[in-house]
Amino acid sequence: MKSNKYFHNYLKSFTNGNSFKVLVLFLILINICYPINIFAYGFDINYFEFIYYTLTNEYYVIILLILLILNTINTVRFFTSNTIYIQRFKDKNEYWFNLIKIIIFSNFLYFLINIILLIIVSNLLMGHKVVITKWENYNVFNFTYIIFYIFKLFLIYNLICILGLGFSKMFGILGIVLYCILILSPMLLVNNIYKTVYNLTSIPILPYYHLIKTNYANFNLELLSSIIYIIINIFIIIFVFKLGNYFNKGSIDIK
Repeated sequence: MKSNKYFHNYLKSFTNGNSFKVLVLFLILINICYPINIFAYGFDINYFEFIYYTLTNEYYVIILLILLILNTINTVRFFTSNTIYIQRFKDKNEYWFNLIKIIIFSNFLYFLINIILLIIVSNLLMGHKVVITKWENYNVFNFTYIIFYIFKLFLIYNLICILGLGFSKMFGILGIVLYCILILSPMLLVNNIYKTVYNLTSIPILPYYHLIKTNYANFNLELLSSIIYIIINIFIIIFVFKLGNYFNKGSIDIK
């Protein structure tokens, strides 16, 4: 209970910080600009398609990913400055476990705010076009698919951020910079190139294709591809963190 109280108080202090509020302001801006931009094209789409096309807009994805990475960096900075909280940990493993846990929760709050803002804008622009139907060629309802897709996005965004933390553990701030270039550059280079996945052998490697509109032969294939991609990235994260422990760079001394 005492640990949960510390954790709750920490998150409360973090979300009340100016840096978090500034990042939320940027969320408000992108959730006004990009949905209105899609609405202005006058496509014949319904409410759920509107949400989907906004979430998969290339520039929306890039900006949201940058904001989540910045939120992660802000979380790490705030966490490491709280020496009283850190001194409670027994060892470095507990330190990293709690840091990752707080990153996931702070990104969850940030991502949740983003989804709420998008829903508000979608209700204002497309609230009159709520249609319950099957999603494209999938045998699932559109609202079910959107819930799945939002959950999938949250996991993949978080994996990208945590992997970046792993590189910073090995190489410091340079690791984060190089990692951001590595992740964001392909997104700019392959802009507007959509991929079609027909079987498991053609699962996209780049995270970009798991964040934008990618066509799958059926829903089960997309679900299985997403699970495989997430599991592989979890193993990559574990490997990177173990490698970071081996080189012992960017580690924290727990007293």
